[in-house]
Amino acid sequence: MIKIFEMGKIRDEEIFARFEPTSSVEDIVKGIIARVRAEGDAALRAYSAEFDHVEIEDFLVSEAEIEAALAKVEPEFIAVLEEAAANIRAFHSKQVRNSFILADKPGVILGQRVIPLEKVGLYVPGGTAAYPSTVLMDAIPAKIAGVEEIVMVTPPNKEGSVNPYILAAAHVAGVGRIFKVGGAQAVAARTFACRQQLRGKHPDADVCTESACCQACLSEEQLRARLGDKFEAAWDKASAAVQATEGEVLTYDGALIEATYFSCSGGSTEDAAAVWGTEFPYLQAVASPGEEKAAHYTDTVRFSVEAFQNALGVTLSGSPGSWFRDVTYTDGGGVDTIVIGGTTYRGTELRSLLGLRSTAFSVSTTEDTVTVTTRGYGHRVGMSQYGADAMAVTGSTCPEILAHYYPGTTLTKLG
Repeated sequence: MIKIFEMGKIRDEEIFARFEPTSSVEDIVKGIIARVRAEGDAALRAYSAEFDHVEIEDFLVSEAEIEAALAKVEPEFIAVLEEAAANIRAFHSKQVRNSFILADKPGVILGQRVIPLEKVGLYVPGGTAAYPSTVLMDAIPAKIAGVEEIVMVTPPNKEGSVNPYILAAAHVAGVGRIFKVGGAQAVAARTFACRQQLRGKHPDADVCTESACCQACLSEEQLRARLGDKFEAAWDKASAAVQATEGEVLTYDGALIEATYFSCSGGSTEDAAAVWGTEFPYLQAVASPGEEKAAHYTDTVRFSVEAFQNALGVTLSGSPGSWFRDVTYTDGGGVDTIVIGGTTYRGTELRSLLGLRSTAFSVSTTEDTVTVTTRGYGHRVGMSQYGADAMAVTGSTCPEILAHYYPGTTLTKLG
């Protein structure tokens, strides 16, 4: 329950102390959340319940959910919201800029035309915190300015619902649509795309559709074909994220970073050097808990002994159990090297040869089979999409998520 205080009945220092933790609310709001890009640029839009840690069929908050939230919130709090909303409207109404035309002299026409934005995206922190004041302070000025559509994104809790106090504030403020999404993926995706654009790798485009080169992207038509009747909701969700984080990128020592990302890590991300042989101070192995519900947290691939040898292009002698020895591991828990039949293989090499989900794997054998169990999905370097979502669900803000997966970087605005 949110507490309501009456002025004059508590000390001033107590009132102001309440706001100290939210001194960075403006920065938090600028970090507006988007949901997952699972495998490259296409995943900004191709997200679904598969990549959430809660079972959500529809990311759009329904009217029924809003009505249920209003029923849960105390009438006294609704009254406080309405009073605050009235005060905000009264203040910001005085700031409205008007269009005008001056035609004081023959043949001379001067003027100013003020045109409001067609739509705006708002991000409201969720998880364990509730910031209904953020909803009012962001949405009401936009309404007064004449914005036609206001879209709000806020992370759901572990039950897949939005904090009722936030929904109540959105109702009072007149927010049009609310999406239950969280994460820092939009910032990472934008940084990656901007970095690729600066490189000029492709003369006729900024990015390409190859995941090994540019994280992959899809056209609107391709996305419609892939997502079917889920396209509109996915497109709106991604658009809200992009608009909400407009211009935000990550830098290191003043330069755009290699903002790599992937689906899930299996518990820990990986050093860039362990995968690509190049060291980046901000692409280091970090813990990534909370991914257990990921679609590919673990996977198992079973080979016949013949198929396994064919995949490696070798002929091995003895029982399969004797083929494997001397495994070394990376800081991120992936296989660095492993000796198979007397030959040393790198984990990255085996991932390619065997078509594995990741380099974090273990091997078990019988006389007839070789079974490989992997953890995570992707190269595991940079930001885990499932991990980012798990952090958002437990109350981490967008800047906190980015700082965790890209340590030492700075969140800044382009231009």
